[in-house]
Amino acid sequence: MSSSEIEAPSLWRRLRRWWSAWLAAAVGLAAKAKTLLLVLVKAKLFLSFGSLLLSSFIYGLAFGWAFGVGFIALLFVHEMGHVLALRSRGMKAPAPVFIPFVGAAIFLSQHPRSASEEAYVAAGGPVLGFLGSVLALVLSGGGRGSLFGTLAYFGFFLQAFNLVPISPLDGGRMVAAVDRRLWWVGLPLLGVVVLLTHSAMGILIGLLVAYQFFLRLRGKEDPAYFDVPPRQRLLTLTVWVVLLALSLGGMALAGGSGTSWT
Repeated sequence: MSSSEIEAPSLWRRLRRWWSAWLAAAVGLAAKAKTLLLVLVKAKLFLSFGSLLLSSFIYGLAFGWAFGVGFIALLFVHEMGHVLALRSRGMKAPAPVFIPFVGAAIFLSQHPRSASEEAYVAAGGPVLGFLGSVLALVLSGGGRGSLFGTLAYFGFFLQAFNLVPISPLDGGRMVAAVDRRLWWVGLPLLGVVVLLTHSAMGILIGLLVAYQFFLRLRGKEDPAYFDVPPRQRLLTLTVWVVLLALSLGGMALAGGSGTSWT
């Protein structure tokens, strides 16, 4: 028997042990990475910022990076208005989750105790969102068609759209504290807004809103939930009208044209 015939099996055994060790290490790292990934996915903060980054990336590809990031920033400001309103009423306020081409949402574990409180939380978004749009308009220097000017226009449009009086939009949640029959005014108004947008995205959002609206109609509501004092009803209606008028006025002032910047 030659020396090469003796060394070959020995070399094979060493290579096999070496590869086995590396394979075991790789499997161990993969298992740890999977565990870490599951922890991150479950973390609400990761979900919020992950969805924010994903939405920014998708909007950036579709409309240009500057506009995409700016629009997500306006969405974030709007959602933070809800967060601040929730916290001011002593309710838990999780970070918002961003949904590309739909918007953003806050998934509550603790819900408002009355229609009046729900209206207060709903108004927080358009109030802060309107201020964010005003800031964009100021930064535009009055230049129509500029990046900040267009962001301001779409920011004001975002607030106006959310104030359409149909649940689950902010406007619908506000007017529910006044009279839920106003939702039936919001339904055809939503259809008009969707038609005016001339976009598949607008149609998708309109269908989602209408679907959620009919789901809420089918649900059983506690009459005591909507027992709002007349003075509070009048105040809520006034705030809704003023916010809608200011948002529409902001759209007219900002103008708005192209949306492609890189």
